[in-house]
Amino acid sequence: MTTATFTGGPTAAAAAAAAAASPPSAAAAAAAAAAAWQWLAAAAGDVLWSGHAREVAQLVWGFAAVGRLEPQVFGNLLTALAHPRRGPALVSGLREEECTTVLWAVATGLECHRDGAIRSVSLHASTSSPPVGTGFPGAGGGGGGGIDTATGTLDAVGPTPTLTPALCIGVDVGVGECKDALLSPPLSSLTPLPPPPAFPTPVPYTAAVGPPGVLSKALAHLGPRAAHLAMNGRLTGGQISSMLRSLVVIKEVSGVELDPAWIQALALRAGHKAPYMDGQALGNVAWALGKLMWACGRLQYVDEQLLEVAQLPPRADSPGSPPPPPSSFTRLCPSQMATLVSALGRVEHYDSDLIDELCGRVVEATGGGLSSLTRREVVSVVSALGRLEHVHPAFLAQVATRVADEAASYKPAELVVLLYGLASTGTGGKGLERLLRAVGRVLQRRISVLDPEAVVRLAESYAVLDSPHDGLFQAVAVVALCRPQRFSLRQMERVALAFSYRACARWKGFSYGM
Repeated sequence: MTTATFTGGPTAAAAAAAAAASPPSAAAAAAAAAAAWQWLAAAAGDVLWSGHAREVAQLVWGFAAVGRLEPQVFGNLLTALAHPRRGPALVSGLREEECTTVLWAVATGLECHRDGAIRSVSLHASTSSPPVGTGFPGAGGGGGGGIDTATGTLDAVGPTPTLTPALCIGVDVGVGECKDALLSPPLSSLTPLPPPPAFPTPVPYTAAVGPPGVLSKALAHLGPRAAHLAMNGRLTGGQISSMLRSLVVIKEVSGVELDPAWIQALALRAGHKAPYMDGQALGNVAWALGKLMWACGRLQYVDEQLLEVAQLPPRADSPGSPPPPPSSFTRLCPSQMATLVSALGRVEHYDSDLIDELCGRVVEATGGGLSSLTRREVVSVVSALGRLEHVHPAFLAQVATRVADEAASYKPAELVVLLYGLASTGTGGKGLERLLRAVGRVLQRRISVLDPEAVVRLAESYAVLDSPHDGLFQAVAVVALCRPQRFSLRQMERVALAFSYRACARWKGFSYGM
């Protein structure tokens, strides 16, 4: 057992013990934390104007993630991004994670300022109390949600999905250590700070932090970089959905115009990443696409620069006539409409009028229509229609004709997804028979590359669609019987049910023929 040795006699030892037993007051710690944030905000300009892109992204993430949205930080950020020399140099150095973070921080700052004030984070004495947060578009006031300082995730109230930035970029420590680095000293030693005085009336964020037009100039540099990363970078599903949603939030809050080329690039990449997105990312993409593409038609809102809207000329003879239908307001490219239908299917949001309108426009589109869609886009749209159990005869008839002609160019897994979607919609007809024969010839030769679940879905699809291709069913039986160890018990039961369903259908047809 070791004993501590104090120098200076019993009086010094007692004083040292008393000092160790009494921690600094919570008020002093809170004041020190507030002063530290003010010093960081005052020194942020040097980093924003001369630091590397990664350092800038770290800085703005740190302030936005804990709710510190000082004009010294975000005003300098927008001004630097809008500068003719500093802006391009800074933006060109942003990589996927950093560009996502900067866009998220700008959108967060705009949202908070729209809610009426720039809030300081409230550090509670109890670690179980959530920090004070801000609201979301459509979620009402600013106090409805919270900001998780460990992840930077804003928890929204209401149906609007959440917006998530990159996590602790550029810090080679764990998430918990990153939080401790941002919020030092420990939370247990601090008390809530008094709220800052609210603005008398909310003013546009750009007017509060810089000259008019600074946000448009900043986006003129950020937008092309986001589009370039969407087409050529290695974005994750969460990053692409966060970028898309951030741009939509910026447009909704500030009214600044977005280039349709940025949105098209992000939407195309979102469609490709949709199979790998989680529920939150899919919700963000669906919300953003709905805001950009469909709300302008449904609400009779015209935005010529964003969606190349063709506004009908006003009729002087009937000023009180109802507005024209939504289809006369927007002209979306087929790829954008296919992406929107796929997103609706992923989140299982069923709106029959919306889906009919989009599928009809793809069928009637000039300059290619369905032929301008890629194979993957065709498969994703049919899969979405199958999930929603929605039938659009004209669109599915064109799909059947195209796939029957190009069946050999599709991957076996894509053909199975397409057939399963057609079976879920209950599609039939002579055009479908031709499709089934063409697909059956391809899959019969390449069925060995399919995984067990795809083989089961193939059997179910052909049984429901009443395919005349007996050779494919024989191939399914060979795979199921020769490799039973690959299939689960439930999958074998589904294959047996598909065979029995097909046998019953054939027997009924034979009986009726007699």
